[in-house]
Amino acid sequence: MYSNNSYGESHLRRICINVRQQLLTSNVIATKAIQMGIQEDKVIELLDIFMNEWIEHYNKNSKELKNLTGWILFDSVKRRFLMIQVSK
Repeated sequence: MYSNNSYGESHLRRICINVRQQLLTSNVIATKAIQMGIQEDKVIELLDIFMNEWIEHYNKNSKELKNLTGWILFDSVKRRFLMIQVSK
């Protein structure tokens, strides 16, 4: 019933848009960006990069259920963003 092709690009695009909005309004992301002195446009760029990398990995390796995709992406990108270190 479920195959690797069951997750259409439009489904992932809708999830990415929703996750991106949630991440951009997340207090923890905003706090990290302020601490790091990262401007909003750079935050958006980083989140998009992290999401694209995650989706590429997901498309190659994952068989997760469709309804968990958004939560997995949200958590993965949030954790990756919070791991950014200040370069001196």
